[in-house]
Amino acid sequence: MRSKLLLVSIILSIISLPTIAPTAEEVITDPVSGLQWPTAGETPTIGKCAGGPKNWNNAFLYVNCLNSLNYFGHNDWRLPEKREILSLYNNLIVKRSSKIVQTNVWFWSSTTYTNDPLEAWYVDMFDGSTGGGNKTNVTCYVWPVRAGQ
Repeated sequence: MRSKLLLVSIILSIISLPTIAPTAEEVITDPVSGLQWPTAGETPTIGKCAGGPKNWNNAFLYVNCLNSLNYFGHNDWRLPEKREILSLYNNLIVKRSSKIVQTNVWFWSSTTYTNDPLEAWYVDMFDGSTGGGNKTNVTCYVWPVRAGQ
């Protein structure tokens, strides 16, 4: 009887998990933070915006380029703060959202590394670990974010 109650409790907790709500064309809203993310975390080439890994300064330029193209109908994309990209990892990647496409590992945050102003925080999207990388010499991928509605 106890095992049946435990099973029912587990099923109910799974059913009550927040669902991922896709919004406009390939953008997903984090159900916890309300932030909106492109579903593809691949730093793709979009029009004149060259994709692929970038140093920290070029990550900002990439996001600015996306904004100039009105990426997914919006021009307010930005590089996420460390806590925001960790939220993406915890709320969408760990829960294996079927909408998220991500095969790259390290993604820049906009947050300067605490111990060295020449470094910025990045997040490893395979295990959620964080580290500091030199803003000029290290390349990571870019996963832009915007505030939700």
